[in-house]
Amino acid sequence: MLLNNLLSKSCKSLTQGRIVPPSLLPHPMTLHQGCSNPVPEPRQQHQSHILCRSNDTVHHGNAVASSISPSAATSSSLPPQLVPPTDPSAYCVVNFYHLTQIADPPATVEEHHRFIELLGLDIRGRIYISSQGMNSQYGGTVEHATAYAEWVKQQPGFQDLRYTVWPAEGHAFPKLRLKHKPSLISLAGGMEAMPITDPAARATPLEPSKWKEMIAQAQDKKMVVLDVRNDYEWDAGHFEGAERPAEEVFSETPVGEGEQEVPVYLREVDKDTPVMMYCTGGIRCDVYSTFLRKKGYSNLYTLEGGIQNYLRQEGPAHWKGSLFVFDARMAIPASSAG
Repeated sequence: MLLNNLLSKSCKSLTQGRIVPPSLLPHPMTLHQGCSNPVPEPRQQHQSHILCRSNDTVHHGNAVASSISPSAATSSSLPPQLVPPTDPSAYCVVNFYHLTQIADPPATVEEHHRFIELLGLDIRGRIYISSQGMNSQYGGTVEHATAYAEWVKQQPGFQDLRYTVWPAEGHAFPKLRLKHKPSLISLAGGMEAMPITDPAARATPLEPSKWKEMIAQAQDKKMVVLDVRNDYEWDAGHFEGAERPAEEVFSETPVGEGEQEVPVYLREVDKDTPVMMYCTGGIRCDVYSTFLRKKGYSNLYTLEGGIQNYLRQEGPAHWKGSLFVFDARMAIPASSAG
């Protein structure tokens, strides 16, 4: 078992000569919960931290490290694809992104490769590192996948990282692609000039319960519900009131200097109109909201943890269809009846 290997030796962090003792790598049955605090009943589902953002203290980036709320959907009402896995040997998909300054991305990539090789972790997927942080979607067993996520949390600037764990029938990705990528997501002109690591420059995050309350009033209060995804993702499923993206892919979303260089659904609205932005996991909203704020839109909100987080906590309320995902699962039903 991986845990026995960890107990037999310390794992050397390859930055700043720091040593990561095995005591900082909790038992896998607690690792998958996204925090280092042990839990008394590891097989009780829906007790895990499931957010994927930094726990910043500034208002516009204030992430809440919340567990499933009391009003969350019960395991019986959730489709199997949304129920957190509890078996360390079960396969899963882990998602997280974290926006923070990284001084030397290529060196950081090499450090991550060496850690994975040192522990013999069989994880596969996409892990991108830039000067502005990380964006990761990868899979493996719960034991292997969460051991890596917990190690990342120990690195400078990543202590407040939150990640989500989703069940999978096997490896959801064919191989590991861990590399330096100047832009964490594809966007016209890149994103290096955007102040995405500044929480105050981003939209205000809403927890799923607050999002549910707000979107129920969106039409009456003339709010804009903005889908920040590819058009085919909208086709698979979307929130009520959200129009189909005018661009075929998110990378074509306007980022120019002209007054019309914003999504078509924002061009005729006052810039103090509440805009509710959402995407699969949250990173596209966080990044693009910095552009919209620069354009003068002052009342921006994002869905904390993205659609996956919402469906797991609140079920399919105000959601139509399934959720498209970029791995072997392809689509996740929003309810057990879906």
